[in-house]
Amino acid sequence: MTFSLRKRPMPLHALDADDLNLDFAHRWWHGRRRGGLLPARSAVDTPEFRLLVRDAGWIEVADDAAEHWSLGPLAGLLAGLPVDRAAALAAALRPDLEAIRFTGAVLVQELTLTGPGIHLVRRQLVLPHADDGTRVRDLLVVLGERRPVRAAGSLSG
Repeated sequence: MTFSLRKRPMPLHALDADDLNLDFAHRWWHGRRRGGLLPARSAVDTPEFRLLVRDAGWIEVADDAAEHWSLGPLAGLLAGLPVDRAAALAAALRPDLEAIRFTGAVLVQELTLTGPGIHLVRRQLVLPHADDGTRVRDLLVVLGERRPVRAAGSLSG
């Protein structure tokens, strides 16, 4: 069985009408930055935020060993896959998380997971958080489901 994960980074301005959840989360996060510093998790993770933003979860990245990090909501993408394939795909997701931990940059990307009986397309927004404003300790991951797009020229039934 062959499973593949394709990651396609995107600019923030590429968020569209299907990405309102991601856009709202980014605006909320950005509104809590002070003087260009990263917001603390406690400034963002409020009851109001949890009520308004769905498909979001936290990944604690204080441990230097990325293989010890839970994948938070990203783990749901791998649910039901054979253990060896899920581990390989999880390993493919971790370098992006490590880069965000190091740089403190925001990441938007499209994830496409394909394999026998599976074709998932999700947008992922990863937002870094730092209690001291600079050292990233937590990542907020927000997933958005993409609507299937019909191929051009296909007939409607």
